[in-house]
Amino acid sequence: MSSQNFSEEAFFSAYKQIRNLFRRYLPHTVAASALNYLRTPTSKSVDELQKHPWLVFLLLKWVLLDEQYYHRDKRRITSGEFLILLGKMHGLGSRSITRMPSEYAHYRLWFRNISYQQFLYQADFNSSAFARQSLLFDKLPANHTFRLEFQKATSIPLADFFELSSMLLAHVLNDNNSPIAISWFSPVMHRYDASTIQRFLDLLSFDLDSLRQYLLQENDSKKRRASEFYEETLFLKFPLLRSNGTYHLWHPMLFNRGLEYFVYDTLRSPNPSGFMSKFGDIFEEYVHRSIEYLGLPYLREKQIQKMLIGSGKVTDFFITEDGANVFIDAKGVEMAYLGKVSHAPEVILGKVATSAIKGIEQGFQVVKRLSAQGLLNQTFRASSENYLLIVTFKELYLGNGQDFYDMAAKNKIDSFVGSGSSPPIPLENIYFLTVDDLDHFAHCVNKGEVCFIDFIRKAVRDDRSGPTKKFHFRQHLSEIGMPPGTPQYLDDEVESIFGRIEHLLSIPSSSTE
Repeated sequence: MSSQNFSEEAFFSAYKQIRNLFRRYLPHTVAASALNYLRTPTSKSVDELQKHPWLVFLLLKWVLLDEQYYHRDKRRITSGEFLILLGKMHGLGSRSITRMPSEYAHYRLWFRNISYQQFLYQADFNSSAFARQSLLFDKLPANHTFRLEFQKATSIPLADFFELSSMLLAHVLNDNNSPIAISWFSPVMHRYDASTIQRFLDLLSFDLDSLRQYLLQENDSKKRRASEFYEETLFLKFPLLRSNGTYHLWHPMLFNRGLEYFVYDTLRSPNPSGFMSKFGDIFEEYVHRSIEYLGLPYLREKQIQKMLIGSGKVTDFFITEDGANVFIDAKGVEMAYLGKVSHAPEVILGKVATSAIKGIEQGFQVVKRLSAQGLLNQTFRASSENYLLIVTFKELYLGNGQDFYDMAAKNKIDSFVGSGSSPPIPLENIYFLTVDDLDHFAHCVNKGEVCFIDFIRKAVRDDRSGPTKKFHFRQHLSEIGMPPGTPQYLDDEVESIFGRIEHLLSIPSSSTE
């Protein structure tokens, strides 16, 4: 029996059937049904995932983008009709409608799409990511561009944002189904007036009409592409629904992810390249703090460059332990939208040219120069055992160097290695990991749970074999057998933020500052 291959036409045809169905219903009733569906209590976390929230948000996006959004000849949708509509969304995953795993150039390309689509719904609130934003941005000088830009964009100072976010988080963790009203913040209204609190809540929310206008700016209202099926929902930027003076949580995990990276996303989104030109040094300093926490001998970029003969790029850090050299490069980036949803290796490669590719080039160059020189000092010298860790702000899902080479970067890496030559650092010894992974790793090393170089060696060994191979570095960390930990500097920052809240709550409501 022959099977039909994927085509954009088949996907668009399936979309039109769904569109013609949801056009019967008033958009705000579809949104209300979606909220009710997502809030239905479940006993297991896996049951929450089986609601397929990514499909719910894709449906809502299409409803809001529809050119007949404001037509009046519509009726309210029933709960049964909503489930029928959602069933049609599930059908989008069928053969010929969306691209099957076998229709990708490499299996990891499909796994990447699935990861961006679904992984955000699989993790509780990450206090480390939240505290890291405070360390990165709220510790900057008072006149720093990022401080000024954030306050201009939000009308709220950074410190106030973290305090109000912490209070909102406490509400969500205790009860994520009840609507949020400004009055809930009454215990701290001696510090924040109602207009400030409303501005804060409005930052995280849109009403349906405003959400429609935002989506129209980001999308063509008529063109629907199969890649949308795998997208990381755009609702991340506005995880609350504003309605009649109250605020409703779309989904608790959506709220978690939005809050964890809100400052970074707010500063980056207007001008990503301009942001990165300023953020790179800030991010490198943060990674430096994590590397210091390891307690191992290391050099920084300027020290490496000063000691090496000749010219060329070098990595940001150079660590040595047990005769092995580990080079670390900090790239404070995230993957652009097209790089998350695309199946095409060349698209993904293009989106990481200034991060992954540049990091690999720098690692190769410093090893070549070090090999030619041999000895820098009594501690740092050339080695036959070399590793490269490329640390990013958010997950790129590139795996290790061999994975990246096989799925997207073969021609590019071959071009600067040279025909018939072996890479200065074996590709299997290269890893892409997030700063969150690095902090967890540093914590485990600092507490004596693992040895830094032995852990990396084991990860490389495990990834050579199918049964032990991992999709990304975090899975190696999860095997340590201890819960995810955080370095003391992150714990201290969490305590500092919540300590300020406790102080505010201890002040009588009649007091003024």
